[in-house]
Amino acid sequence: MSTATIKVPGTTVEKLTEEKFPLKNRSIHLSVEVREKQLLAALLDKHSNQYIAWASFPITEAESIINLLKDEFLSSSTSSTSVVFTPKSSILVPALYFKKEAVRDYLETQQLNKADESPCYDYIKNLDSYNLYTANKSLALLRDKYPNAVFRHHTSIFLEYILIENKNSKEDKVHVSIFTNYIDVAVLKEGKLILSNRYYFENGSDFIYNLLWVYEQMELNAEKVACIFYGEVEKASEIFKISSRYIKNVQLGHRNEQSAYSIPLNSLSAHKYRSLFTQYPCV
Repeated sequence: MSTATIKVPGTTVEKLTEEKFPLKNRSIHLSVEVREKQLLAALLDKHSNQYIAWASFPITEAESIINLLKDEFLSSSTSSTSVVFTPKSSILVPALYFKKEAVRDYLETQQLNKADESPCYDYIKNLDSYNLYTANKSLALLRDKYPNAVFRHHTSIFLEYILIENKNSKEDKVHVSIFTNYIDVAVLKEGKLILSNRYYFENGSDFIYNLLWVYEQMELNAEKVACIFYGEVEKASEIFKISSRYIKNVQLGHRNEQSAYSIPLNSLSAHKYRSLFTQYPCV
């Protein structure tokens, strides 16, 4: 097994894999997730349907993405690529009301349009809706690097896969994807999406306030309706503990179980990197 932790002053690059680079003569899908201060990547062997490598790169400044993209992990010979952005809030527009030429107007109504950013949109098949958002200059850098890649917002992947998993569900559930200072919340009633929103928080009190507000507004019973956490959370963390006080059934989610994972990747917590490992079936 090849497991590398490369320390750079003020940063840490991590890689988990048994593979030797460069990878040749294989059908590989590269998944990339861009966060505010981190770039994540995973390699899927499409023939065996097994994730064979994972990496985490710190983003210390805007220009650093250029250097990161030179890494052999991100320059592997792949047959397909997908890129997901987590920054910036997004809004959903039903396909019936969507007009491509009005994307900027939709974003401006929610004060989400930025002069120095590119308006973008994704189609969510299982919702028959479009997800609208903006992306900063890293979008252009990644498009230059991966001209044939599929680009998506995090919530597009998050919602698409949850809807696939709960297609025939008769239960109500709250799904929460947790980042450093914000959460993406999706509420499903009997497998149907009734709420998708992003909430920002600074501490555990902010976190539980937003979560309980969702339960109250959606008329959900905190004694019965399960809340599933993904992302930057552990059972020993403050936000998990405080949530468990007010919501009876709080769980850590699981990874994409449609695929297999090589031995090194099994060291990763199953509820983390959800959108990284569910990109391929959702693009």
